Amino acid sequence: MKDKFFHVTLACELKYACFEKEREVIHMNALLKINKERTWVYSPTPNIVIQTTINDIVPKLEFEEAINKAAKANEILSCCIEFDSNHEAYYKPQTYGRYCMEGYVEPWQEVALNEAKEPFRPEQGNLIRFFYSYKEGKTELLLVAHHLMGDGISYAYLVQDIMCALTGKDIETKPIELFPMEDLPRKSRLTFLMRVMMKGLNKKFSKTGKVFTSDEYYNMAKRYHENVDTHIVTKTFSKEEYVHIKELSKKNNVTLNTIIITALLKAANKKSDIGHAVSIRKPAYEGMGNFATGVSTQNKYDCGKSFIENAHMVQDALYKKLRNEKKKYFLLQFMGGITGSLQDAIYFAACDGYENKTAKQLASMFGYLGNPKGISITNLTKLPIQDIYGDLQLLDFTFVPPLVLNSQRIIGIATIGESMTVTLQIKKDEKEQENLRFFKEAMEVLCDSVMQLTK
Repeated sequence: MKDKFFHVTLACELKYACFEKEREVIHMNALLKINKERTWVYSPTPNIVIQTTINDIVPKLEFEEAINKAAKANEILSCCIEFDSNHEAYYKPQTYGRYCMEGYVEPWQEVALNEAKEPFRPEQGNLIRFFYSYKEGKTELLLVAHHLMGDGISYAYLVQDIMCALTGKDIETKPIELFPMEDLPRKSRLTFLMRVMMKGLNKKFSKTGKVFTSDEYYNMAKRYHENVDTHIVTKTFSKEEYVHIKELSKKNNVTLNTIIITALLKAANKKSDIGHAVSIRKPAYEGMGNFATGVSTQNKYDCGKSFIENAHMVQDALYKKLRNEKKKYFLLQFMGGITGSLQDAIYFAACDGYENKTAKQLASMFGYLGNPKGISITNLTKLPIQDIYGDLQLLDFTFVPPLVLNSQRIIGIATIGESMTVTLQIKKDEKEQENLRFFKEAMEVLCDSVMQLTK
């Protein structure tokens, strides 16, 4: 009798477990799985900062209404992050929560750095914070935003939607559209040996590692920013300077981005690892999402050659990487091969003393435990948005990418109209003054080289 009762109970439990699993599968299939963006879910440094100046005073209530109208039009901004039983992550649409604005009087850089000390909670949603300031008859708009909601270009489109809402224009509704990993070129697949290695690492971690909770992530990120301060500096080029840089690049068949990197290399005066952000956004898509990947090159400025000869050397090295599909998409393929729980654990191993051989091995491989890239650069180029909206005009646009763990200096560039702003974000550590001198010298090299070569 007892055996019969045991078997009936066991059968019921198994049936219930299968039912729960099936219900979870149905629920998760209704959501959008995070794949390419998974590395940002538990990153301690996910914040993108956008600052722009509007040529007039915009009342706070009007601003908030415009922001919420724009946010409602972008479905991803109504999402939070949900995990399944395997700790895979998903975008989950939720009841829309209003975004509010806060005013500030201090320099916007201070606001951005203070906000980093209060990490976002991806599982709760509302992953953008909006701020405003009135100065000399103008309005500053500041966004501190999570990379899970979008890349730099995405936030430019969001600013455009806000400006359209302010001036009474219609805003197109944009459903979530993630980058489909299955669309990656077949030639970009990892080698067989690499796939075997990745499978082994995942299997090993599944036996020895742990799954971290959202609360553990929040506490880890908070502790990280209690111990790490950063410094943001900017350089805005005048219309005349920008036009000269553009003329120089066009005349010598190199990109404006190449000209800037060459100036950075000349200032570095040593062989440098350069991380380049690369956009994989579909043409004409104006919605929000993370459509960035990256490649790296190694370059050294050759003092025996001219500035332009060095620029061609830099451009050739980058284009060689981008023409090779395996190298262009390696980062996407590699990160896509690591389970979500292991990606999370890598950050805990790098930042919070988590002891796990597999997680530490990958943290070291990624440069999270030392030997960061000397120069990391994200150039949004000429923004694909207008600067004038009726009587309102965006006078400038400043973009600060996240200072990721394997980067010593992160440089962001954005151009709107004929105003180009370059930013540098670095840690406040023993190399702070050296890095500030490097940036100042690089901007001087850029201006001097352009003026000499365009005479």
